[in-house]
Amino acid sequence: MIVPSTGMVYDVDLRTGRYVIGKERLEDYAQMFLSKYWVEALKTPMPLPVENIIEFMGLKLREAKLSPNSDVFGCCFLLDGEVDIFSDENDNPIKTAFSEGTVLIDPESVHSMGEGATRNTLIHEAIHWHKDKTFFDVLNLKQKGSNSVFTP
Repeated sequence: MIVPSTGMVYDVDLRTGRYVIGKERLEDYAQMFLSKYWVEALKTPMPLPVENIIEFMGLKLREAKLSPNSDVFGCCFLLDGEVDIFSDENDNPIKTAFSEGTVLIDPESVHSMGEGATRNTLIHEAIHWHKDKTFFDVLNLKQKGSNSVFTP
């Protein structure tokens, strides 16, 4: 069940406690996000400097092939973790560790989908970092010391 919050740009999923951006609040969320990370974009119409925003947020941008058929454009590590990376030589994935705050973008997706899709993917991952980081930190702390496996 999703419950509208009061005074915030998020709704709250009561089952998980996660923040959800309701479709009627997208404009409010965009203004809040930009006022924190690139206020100039609220003053002057401009293409968003996505790479600058990612750098300002303290995120690390890396390239990696994320799927054998390039259907995964990017991902963001909210916690330290591993993901399968594919090579051009074979389709056998290699599990690779990345630190929290890393944003991966698939260079083959960039080539096939173009700059617009790339910029959309990067800002999408930056918004995940901004919106979901605290939730994952809390879950991680709750599960430290327990025998359960972390499952968001």
